[in-house]
Amino acid sequence: LYIEDVFMAFVAFANLLNTPFFCALFKPKGLKHAFNVHYTIHKSLLQQHLPAVAAHFTKEGVKTDMYLLEWVLTLFCRRLRLDTAGRVWDIYLTQGESYVHCVAVGVVKVLGKRLLDSGYFCLC
Repeated sequence: LYIEDVFMAFVAFANLLNTPFFCALFKPKGLKHAFNVHYTIHKSLLQQHLPAVAAHFTKEGVKTDMYLLEWVLTLFCRRLRLDTAGRVWDIYLTQGESYVHCVAVGVVKVLGKRLLDSGYFCLC
């Protein structure tokens, strides 16, 4: 997302900070609650869409917070190529937080075969 107008860029940034997720970052105990919600949603989506990977994670003792925290806080900037991360940000800004879960499940799906073949966790 590229906005040349400084005022409109500020408005977009203010709108981003006014989302429930980012508001929770600044409340006492809000972060823990916000991430517990994200962890629960992600785990449920994995069990629904990628049951084999979800079972493998359970068997290997892989907890959702071992990888999802970084993904959500950085919106995948550390794990995806810059052009792909830019698309994730654009869609996040237009569609909201639910898109983060779609991307997270998508990343796990792309890595699914490698995850199932590995003896241990390799998402990082």
